[in-house]
Amino acid sequence: MNENRASIDWRFWLYWVLLSTVGYGGVFFIVLFVGSSFYVLLEFVGLPLYTPLTMVTTMALGGAMTGTWVGLMQWEAIRLKAPNANKKTWMIVNIVGMAISWAILFGILMEKLETGMEESSDYMILSLLAAGGLWGILSAAILWHTLYGQIKHAAIWFTVNGLCGIVIFVVGWIWIWIPFNVTGPKDEFSSLAPIVPLVILMISWPIAGFLYGLITGALLTWLMRESDQSEGLNEHVLVG
Repeated sequence: MNENRASIDWRFWLYWVLLSTVGYGGVFFIVLFVGSSFYVLLEFVGLPLYTPLTMVTTMALGGAMTGTWVGLMQWEAIRLKAPNANKKTWMIVNIVGMAISWAILFGILMEKLETGMEESSDYMILSLLAAGGLWGILSAAILWHTLYGQIKHAAIWFTVNGLCGIVIFVVGWIWIWIPFNVTGPKDEFSSLAPIVPLVILMISWPIAGFLYGLITGALLTWLMRESDQSEGLNEHVLVG
């Protein structure tokens, strides 16, 4: 029985790392699709591209699509530990949570641009901390709910996953740091802008997903094992 449990734990961790990497790695394609689609739509109807409303709406949609994709990927791993879990609730929280987080991220950034604070990175840091922290807490909560009773030490889980949410946003969105922090003339950077962010985006999100999966997968496995051992000890005491 212990060997079977160890095998399930290993498969869960492996799946969680792999599917988190694939899930967050898909952000590159989602951003390309949503960005190009909105660009064409706004050009067609004659609306300005870079306004707070259009940017926040675009990124909220991108976040919802990302939440859908990541949720579907990670669900395959969740089923190993919770075959009877509620998929509908899992997907709704992933979709809504990621949409809100992306909207907050770009809402704060657009406020930065509106105020003309081009030489300061304060808003960049604030936006990444706020959006990443929110997503980390929301994803921790839905995992806690989905795996109810299987995760011990709630404080550890929520703290670590909240920090991992920040890691995801910092690593994944590192490319948006470039226009605000690159040295040299603006026109010098503008010639690289269409290429550099896309290349970084293609690499940064799989790395973000891998780091998230590696850390939270190992923690989840340990916390659930702790829960199993605690239940086994309680059963032993009751039988004894």
